[in-house]
Amino acid sequence: MNKPAIPCVVLASSPVQWLWTDFYLSGVNMQNVEVQYYKKLGAAIRSARKKQKISLKDVAAQTGVTFQQLQKYECGENRITVFRLIQIAKAIGIKATDIINN
Repeated sequence: MNKPAIPCVVLASSPVQWLWTDFYLSGVNMQNVEVQYYKKLGAAIRSARKKQKISLKDVAAQTGVTFQQLQKYECGENRITVFRLIQIAKAIGIKATDIINN
């Protein structure tokens, strides 16, 4: 399959952005890529939280997000906004970029 001639601008050198750009240009089903991305992001959140030895209940109390919603984020069942990711990272005691780069 030929790659379409679509101009693509990447504003940052993030590995995630390069990954998305590559998948987009190669014609991969983006919905599947998105599902996998949120699963990996959720797993990175869980890993960071456990590394810091913080419970879901503690993160929920600090962010105002329910325990159940946090579980869905960690399992990749629900999308997470940048704002929420930053909130969760602060509650864990790390930077959001540490989670993304995990």
